[in-house]
Parts: sequence; C-alpha cells; structure tokens
Amino acid sequence: MPWDPAQYLKFAGHRLRPALDLLNRIETGVKPEEIVPPQIIFTPDQWDQLHRQILAVRVAPEILRRLEFFASQFEYCKQAAWQLEYKTKDTAKLSGIDWAHLASLDTGKDADWFQSTQIVILAIVTAIGFAAFLIWELTAKNPIVDLSLFKSRNFALGTLAFCLGYAVFFANNLLMPLWLQTQVGYTATWAGLVAAPAGVVAVLLTPLATKLMAKYDARIVASLAFVAFGVSFLMRARFTNTASFLDFVLPLLVQGIALATYFLAMITILLDGVPPQKIPLASGLSNFARITGGGFAASIVTTFWDRREALHQSRLADHTTIFSPGLADVVKDLHSFGFSTLAGQASVTRTIVNQAYLLAAEDIFWVSGWLCLLMVGMVWLCRRSVSSG
Repeated sequence: MPWDPAQYLKFAGHRLRPALDLLNRIETGVKPEEIVPPQIIFTPDQWDQLHRQILAVRVAPEILRRLEFFASQFEYCKQAAWQLEYKTKDTAKLSGIDWAHLASLDTGKDADWFQSTQIVILAIVTAIGFAAFLIWELTAKNPIVDLSLFKSRNFALGTLAFCLGYAVFFANNLLMPLWLQTQVGYTATWAGLVAAPAGVVAVLLTPLATKLMAKYDARIVASLAFVAFGVSFLMRARFTNTASFLDFVLPLLVQGIALATYFLAMITILLDGVPPQKIPLASGLSNFARITGGGFAASIVTTFWDRREALHQSRLADHTTIFSPGLADVVKDLHSFGFSTLAGQASVTRTIVNQAYLLAAEDIFWVSGWLCLLMVGMVWLCRRSVSSG
C-alpha cells in the first residue's frame, strides 16, 4: 500500500495528544505511577516481546527515509531543545533560583548580547543611570545607599570577594544540574541526589564553623572556604564521559565544607569596623552586590558554556570526517545494530555534541577553581577579623 501524506496528516492531532498530555503532567507534577493502572505495567520479558513485535512491523521505505532524515537534523534544533529542557521548574529548584528569574536570564544570549541594538541601547541607558545614581548618593546629605561604607578596607575588599565568590559558586551551582540533565541523561531527582550531599555536609559542619569563627581569624576560615571551593571545582574539571554517580557526588561533598564556612567568614570580614548603627545598611548593600553578581554569573556561564561547546564541537568535527578510519568503523558497527548510514552518522554527531558540552563544562570548572584559589589572596588584604560570637 503506497504511503499517503494526506492520510498521515489527517490524524496528526491524535498522534500529538499523548505528547501534550505528558508535558501537562510534567508541569503539574503528576507521577506516572499515580495514573497508570498496575495491570498494564509491563515486565522486562514483556518489554522484550513488544520490542520484537515492533521491529517485525513493516514500515514503508518512504517513511523510514523521512525518519532517518528527521533524526539526523536533531542537532540543528539543539538550541531550542536545550532551552526547553533546562528551563524546567525542577532544574530551577536545584539551582536555588526563582523560576520567573531564570526564564528571563537568556534574553541577552538569545539576542547575541552586544550584537543586538536593543541591548546596546539598554546598556548605555543603564550606565548613564548608574552614573547619575552614584553622583546623587555621593552628594546627598542623607543618602539611601551609604556609599561611604566602601571607605572601609574590610568592607570594600570583603564585599568584592563576597560578590565574586558567590558569582562563581552560583554559576557552577546552575551549570552542574543543567549539564547532568541535558547531556548526561540524569532526571531532576538524580541530579538533586548529586547535589544533596553538599547541603548535608554544610549543615553538619556549620556548628563547628561557628566555633572556629569565635577563636580564629576570619581570614583563615574564609581561606579554607575558597580552597574548598577551588578543590571542588578542579575535581569537576576531571570528569569524563564514563563518570559514575559517586564521581559526581565527591566534589559536592568538598563543596559542603566551603558552604559551611564561606558565608560566616565573609560576613564577619566585611562587617568588621562598621559602626553598629550602619550594620543594617552594610548588610543590605553587600547582599545586593552578591545577588547582582549571581545574576550576572548565571547569564555569563550559560553563554560561555554554549560558545565553548561550539568551539570544542568544531575541533572534534575536524577529526571526524568521511576520511576518518575510526568513523567508518563506528558506522559499520552501528550498521550491525540496524542503523542506516545516515542514522549512524546522526548518532556519532550526538556523541560529539555530548563530548563537546563535557569539555565546555570542564573549561568552566577549571577557570572557576583557579579563580577561587586566587581570591584567597584578596581575603588576606583585609584586616584581621574575629567574630564576637
């Protein structure tokens, strides 16, 4: 029987309905086991039998060619698919970021940042507005934001280190579950289990960190935090495409040490020497700078990740051509599993993209690790600070 496109399109709505229902259930948090009767949950043997029966169904060659072509085009749609996949509420929760805020973070990247006239105009307006704000606050008799706080060396350098450290931490905290779910194939639950040990370690060590702060120089504790952050990020820079769940968890355990000490130490340093009546203003200003740094980091890290991926993919593709013996061998092996030449090449392309995203993530982890180690020096430019308890 010849394939009739008109007949095929006639039932397009019926074929699309299950996918739309599934997306709706994902958004509303409905679990499959809540709606699937146990009588129709198949055993592994039944799945194997169904698989054999599906493979036995004859499919018109025209449809097979179209399916192969469609599969080979997946990579051209990766930008849209990537945004749809990582912009989920589960990933947002794992990153500790508000869903509405996350949805707006890619506006700059989508418009190619300063290649967009709109963004250039907005940047100029922002710069002028910020300059006017500085002039106003510096000359006002009773400023809303007391910028004179930055005359204190501890507050200025402490706030800068606090802001940069949090930006690096936030960027990596966003990247890790994003990479696990979009490239490694982890579900939101498993990505959450990878991140959970960091919180457990932080909770267990916080009482100890509090006691250390009362006895030792806060700069020592802050240095410990930055070193722990740096070690954690450099450990992630050694990930491979065969990394196990434990390999992902170990760096997060080290990060838990940093979380237990970082915030306490940095707040102690930057508030040291601030008059008691100005502590609320100083605390609010430093937190504003920290949150702003985190917002910039979230936008920068996703853009940097995409662009580094494109670079690595280009380099990997240079070594994967029709003249490469390795590619020919892989495609030949895929043929033995029922893949056509086109489908085999599409599978290889997907592997290259996964590897490129891994290399791009490792670049970010490597840079983040060394930035944290360098910030130890910034901490020691501040004066000695000890918590009063």
